[in-house]
Amino acid sequence: PHATKRTRHPVWLYLDEQLKHSYLEHMSLTPQAAETLTLLRENGIMTVILSTHPHEAEEAARLLDEKVRHFELTDYFDEVYATAEYPKAKAEKMLEVLERHNLTKDEALMVGDSYKWDYAPAQSVEIDAVLINSDYHQENRENEPVQKLIDDLDGLLPLLGLPAVPLNTLSI
Repeated sequence: PHATKRTRHPVWLYLDEQLKHSYLEHMSLTPQAAETLTLLRENGIMTVILSTHPHEAEEAARLLDEKVRHFELTDYFDEVYATAEYPKAKAEKMLEVLERHNLTKDEALMVGDSYKWDYAPAQSVEIDAVLINSDYHQENRENEPVQKLIDDLDGLLPLLGLPAVPLNTLSI
């Protein structure tokens, strides 16, 4: 959300009585998201969205699809899933996606901005994870170590063995 710029977990936007019906007007992509997704797609890397939502499954899927279309990201993701609002839900979905595509845990990487909802679930099922630095990434962390922390999404590229390209030269 524009109002909090990665200082609070964004789920508050869905729960705010004044903003929840116009939430898209108050959102922006994580810096360098479009450019990074372009490079991942160009390098043949499968990308999947797993997004925790505080809504019932059908409504959560609809809202997530609405966001993906709003930001014109449909062509950048192989699969998109809204997961239930309990941390293990993402871990379960990660394993399901890997099994369906006959991939190993070593071939997966979770990239997220929340320790509780992204990093810890991946680590709990032995999937490598990267945490995007934010003011709220420390929430529910309880001093647990984070092995891979990046400031912005372009920090993901070297971790994947991709060359660092000046992202401001790319467009989608």
